[in-house]
Amino acid sequence: MSFDARARLVLSLASVADLERDESRLMLCKGHVSELFVPYIDPSEEWYYRTYLEVGEWGFGISALPLKPGADCPARARFMDGFYARRDGMPVRVEKVFCVFQRYAEECLAVRSMATVGNYDYIVDYEFMQSGTIKVQVGLTGILEVKASEHTHTNQVSQDIHGTLIAENTIATYHDHFITYYLDLDIDGQRNSFVKSKMKTVRPGGDNNDASSPRKSYWTVERETVKTEVEGMVSMSPAEPSELMLVNPNKKTRMGNAVGYRLIPKSAPTISLLSDDDYPQIRAGWTKNQAWVTAYDPSQR
Repeated sequence: MSFDARARLVLSLASVADLERDESRLMLCKGHVSELFVPYIDPSEEWYYRTYLEVGEWGFGISALPLKPGADCPARARFMDGFYARRDGMPVRVEKVFCVFQRYAEECLAVRSMATVGNYDYIVDYEFMQSGTIKVQVGLTGILEVKASEHTHTNQVSQDIHGTLIAENTIATYHDHFITYYLDLDIDGQRNSFVKSKMKTVRPGGDNNDASSPRKSYWTVERETVKTEVEGMVSMSPAEPSELMLVNPNKKTRMGNAVGYRLIPKSAPTISLLSDDDYPQIRAGWTKNQAWVTAYDPSQR
């Protein structure tokens, strides 16, 4: 683990212990929060410009807060400090910026950090399971961004107020939180491939349906190994179930399948509803897709 003024917590060289082989197997070369886009959805003159890039414009590391034992983390957690350089080159120490603890005994090791940006506290947990699974949990607390209103009851509202009336003369403005991660996976080595799998409906015997089966249809899985960055732009939809995998084609399981990791969203796919020509969407264009897969290029870091 390391501390970064922009990204805060940076994970490096995460490996899983393979008890059968009695060795450590590399899975994650580097990972961290890349950006957090927060657009407020109010086109009025007083609000239209309120769209924030919390990491790039404010800095998750610079905004990190010391964690309190027994409150933010278990009292027996291990705490680590973070350091970064100010603009004048002088070092800054942030005490207890990370904590490490067992969430479930002998099953899950959690790494936690927290930052306060504006009116929100962002808590990010990385959970490392004995199976090799890495879970990312994101939580946020804070105060809603509000605006004054003449309304004191919802029956007075006759047009779009771009928010919710939460108290007399007080509207909480609609907004989004899009958190994006940078993940450099090295699964059993650096020669990895990205595979997209989609479910497809098929008729037995083809379109003529002349097979002996009484079934009229079934579904199968089509797999595609991505070869270009354009193909690596992934847009997921509940109507089109798909599976995303990073695999090492040169390493096989005992059943002959490629060794790999699946990227599993915790909830339904999230996508920005802003139009492509809206200026906040132009500066945060990556939110139109759930995953962007590119070949590693050190000159682009």
